[in-house]
Amino acid sequence: MLFDQKKGQLPADKNTPLIFYCGGHHCDLSHQSAAAAAKLGYAKVFVYSAGFPEWKKQELPLWGNEASGVAVAAKAADPGALPEIITPDEFLAVLAAGNVALVDVRSEREFATGNIPGAINIPDGEFYNDLDETIKKLPTDRRVIFICATGARSAGAFFAVTDEPDQYKNPHGVQYLSKGITYDADGKFTILP
Repeated sequence: MLFDQKKGQLPADKNTPLIFYCGGHHCDLSHQSAAAAAKLGYAKVFVYSAGFPEWKKQELPLWGNEASGVAVAAKAADPGALPEIITPDEFLAVLAAGNVALVDVRSEREFATGNIPGAINIPDGEFYNDLDETIKKLPTDRRVIFICATGARSAGAFFAVTDEPDQYKNPHGVQYLSKGITYDADGKFTILP
């Protein structure tokens, strides 16, 4: 479980309130993580079951805040680099134009119920379990865009890959879609607002 790899990032004070959220009501990862934190002795563990989409909509902090003491380190900007997040309009345009690799980081089960034709399925856990081997699965001959159901897992995979720029070099760029997507079994999809 990914929680076991990341539990060292939890605060030392076990009375610190912890709020877990994931993909929303259809996802149970936040409940699993909350249960694991409670087993470690954390006394104030909560689950925000509406998940990442609603959390983001409410403009709550997505990573780090003053209370936690966790801050995202600033990266040096590459003047020729693509923006980290691709807009829905640009996503639809590059998809229609072709020559883009979609990496769907949802679980195999989710991917099997519906996906965008041509997308590569690499569940997000693989990026945390064995990044070196997972990077070998990523194309370098075209732009790569990470997608998922809410934007949370695609962001996680994006940052796993780009935090160590020497590990994966793609001259065409890497981005992620931070919006939710619903997928139909026939390959149709809808980008959520």
